[in-house]
Amino acid sequence: MTSEWPFLSTTTCGTALAANESCTVTLAYSPLNQIAAGTPSAPFNTDGGTLVIESDAASSPDLIELTGTVTPATVAVPSNTAPLFAYTVSQGSLVFAATAGGNVSAAQTVTLSNTGTSTLHILRTATTADFQVTGTCPVLVLGASCPLNVVFTPQASSSQTTGPVIGALEIASDSSSSLDFISLTGTARPPTLSLAPVVLDFGSVLIGGSSTLSIRLTNGSNNPAVFHRISAGGDFTLGGDCPSPGASLASMASCTIAVIFKPSQAGSRTGTVSVATSLSTLPLTANLSGVGTESHLEVSPLGLSFGDVVLGHSTSLTVSLKNTGTALVSRLAFAATGDYTVTQPCGVTALAPGLGCSVTVSFAPSAAGVRQGQLTVTSSDANSPLNLTLSGNGTPAAAITLTVDGGNASTVKVVSGKPASFHLSVTSQYGYTGTVILNCTPVHAAQYAACSLLPSSITLSNGAVQSSVATLNTVTETTVSQRRTSNRGEFALCVLPLGVFFLRRGRGVLAIALIALTTLFAAGCGSGGTVILGDPSLRYTPAGSYQYQVTATSTTGTPLSTTVTLNLTVTAQQ
Repeated sequence: MTSEWPFLSTTTCGTALAANESCTVTLAYSPLNQIAAGTPSAPFNTDGGTLVIESDAASSPDLIELTGTVTPATVAVPSNTAPLFAYTVSQGSLVFAATAGGNVSAAQTVTLSNTGTSTLHILRTATTADFQVTGTCPVLVLGASCPLNVVFTPQASSSQTTGPVIGALEIASDSSSSLDFISLTGTARPPTLSLAPVVLDFGSVLIGGSSTLSIRLTNGSNNPAVFHRISAGGDFTLGGDCPSPGASLASMASCTIAVIFKPSQAGSRTGTVSVATSLSTLPLTANLSGVGTESHLEVSPLGLSFGDVVLGHSTSLTVSLKNTGTALVSRLAFAATGDYTVTQPCGVTALAPGLGCSVTVSFAPSAAGVRQGQLTVTSSDANSPLNLTLSGNGTPAAAITLTVDGGNASTVKVVSGKPASFHLSVTSQYGYTGTVILNCTPVHAAQYAACSLLPSSITLSNGAVQSSVATLNTVTETTVSQRRTSNRGEFALCVLPLGVFFLRRGRGVLAIALIALTTLFAAGCGSGGTVILGDPSLRYTPAGSYQYQVTATSTTGTPLSTTVTLNLTVTAQQ
């Protein structure tokens, strides 16, 4: 059952109602914002609130709306005197008898009395861990009093040796002095069941990790200590060999509580170990503290792409590492697979928070095509290991290809005197760009044949294909001087038989001589090739099989060369 300020519940029902049973709830309205007397024209304020009744009834929760109106505070005389908000306490300090740790002293009472002219509100009462205050005084109407009961409950941390414990009772109100203190003093004695130590500081522990410290319990009484409960909360769990609930620890015997700190988040983490036994009224406690830290190794980028790399060459890229957490990242190590190598690891094996380093990875393809690999980064980070993908493409060195009629060799058959044409294609491969020169050389040369290339110089760009034509001509024209010398010799040789005929036979054989002369000229008398009577300056390639080679050679960058074969078959003229 709860209500909203300034509506206060002064009496409440119990925790259960039997069938047909009833109870009464009394509510008080105690506004904070009062209106001073003598100001009748001031607007009145209306407050609203809700009484919430929770139960196991089907209608739960039940809500009752509450309203109240603030009216001016008045005094009898003089009419213009302002309200007085004040109270007194029955005593300014309390002294408690010696009390053993885990026990409770006799209660002492402090009485608050409203000595003013207006209702007071006690907003809060609080004290230190070795003392407890009970009783509430939410509202003090004019002339009313309210008791507060205080007891001395020395904690284990305050009672390791006999000595004084000093504290204070804090009272917050809406009086003229809004905050008052009552001093509290008591003498603490060690408990019969001692805890050592009573404060555990685990320091910094990584999230995902854990740390263990121990508390030793010793029964210093003459009676066995029956254990009721050992508990801890928050990020702390317990182990050890202390008795389970219902079991006992003999007189002068000891056991150990293992406290395990496993932080669930970064930052300061606190807790308490509570040991409840038959030897103390209240549980004995030990304070726990630790700091959760988080190491976070950030890697950028999460993968490396090396692109195209020519076989026999290598290239490098870097990976950046940074500790963006709150704990040290240690045991840094790196390993690469495939055609990849860690050529420059971090210069350190640990990174403090906020620090970073870089790792250099090299790619040297061992074969053409896509090459995959992986970089593995191991460390003390909770997410270790981190795996980064590595990729690259191995490409052959720049090259040029040359084909003739689509292949490495081609054969053309022509009649002597006719040209033989071969179609050449030059292609740039793997990025070659530059000029290529074509040359034609004989392997088995043909007499009176000539090889020509058009064009003989080609400019290539990456992936481009250029064409050229190789022509083998099977006829050659002699020069004028060659014709004269040759003609005289030929004439002498050819007319020599005619002279013999004329000298020996006379005119009777003239017809026979003319026939022989025609036959000799037709047979190419006195020459190494075929002579056509119509043009004695032409020389024709004899019938046969011949071979030439065309070579394409680069003029820039890495020297490149490739060759094709031209096979020529010449047949005699008919």
